[in-house]
Amino acid sequence: MKITSLLLTLPLAAAAFAQNGLQMQYNQQAFELRQKYAYGQAEETAESADPALTPPLKKSPGKALLLSAIMPGAGELYAGSPLKAIFFFGLEIGAWTGVAIYQAEGKDQEDQFQNYADSHWSRGRYWFWLETLPSWTIPNSDPIQIPELADPQRGIDEWFFPFEDYENFEDENGFTHNLPPTDDQQYYEMIGKYMTQFGPGWDDAWYNGLPPNSPNYPYIWSEMTKTDNSDYYMDMRYKSNQALDKAALFFQIVMLNHVFSALDAGFTVRAKNRKIDTAFNVTPMRYQDETVPMGQISLKW
Repeated sequence: MKITSLLLTLPLAAAAFAQNGLQMQYNQQAFELRQKYAYGQAEETAESADPALTPPLKKSPGKALLLSAIMPGAGELYAGSPLKAIFFFGLEIGAWTGVAIYQAEGKDQEDQFQNYADSHWSRGRYWFWLETLPSWTIPNSDPIQIPELADPQRGIDEWFFPFEDYENFEDENGFTHNLPPTDDQQYYEMIGKYMTQFGPGWDDAWYNGLPPNSPNYPYIWSEMTKTDNSDYYMDMRYKSNQALDKAALFFQIVMLNHVFSALDAGFTVRAKNRKIDTAFNVTPMRYQDETVPMGQISLKW
């Protein structure tokens, strides 16, 4: 806001003093400047102006915001705040480092628990257990041969009904979940989390190769909530999820760092633009039918 303009001029003062009988002379610089303005021979430009007398150019808050939105700290550097630029840029590097470390750790542990599940849990054992339940009825579909699901040690051959028959049985008999058709994220969650239904698929849920409902089986499966292998598996899966959650947290820090750095850069530039700005300019003005150079000091905030 421009609140005042103070006009200072040596020629004007000289005229005032001359009326009281006082004499005053211009210095050489003022005289030459007066002659230039009087005859229109020269004009001050931004290029020829004394840098000490030229107010600094204002910077763009929008540009600062955009720079920090792309790379935190860049907008602060543009705004002339190097310390804040170092802070936001350092936070960006640290956060991305956290993302990389915990993402790699989580994925590595994910590969481990999935390999462990593939070695100790089987669709064949789970489907065979379904077939031993009293409510099981033989479907009209023809069995299909799936050699990789056979488990001779537990009396399970390689012949099974189509996947849809087991899924229909789950729906018709009050099971809370359907086993996914592929080994996806939901599959690996279910086989360890919902043990009442999927527990028989674990290799240590069988005793001497007998199915859980056999007379010689040492416990009633519906009362079991875990086995040693399933418990170890869930612990592995928990550690993997913890690492991936940390990676996600660091990624959120990255996003917030971009937002806060962008806002800070924009406000910093705006605040600096609104600080008191002092400028001194020499401009020609008419006084008593003569063109004389006038010094002008402007205060803005």
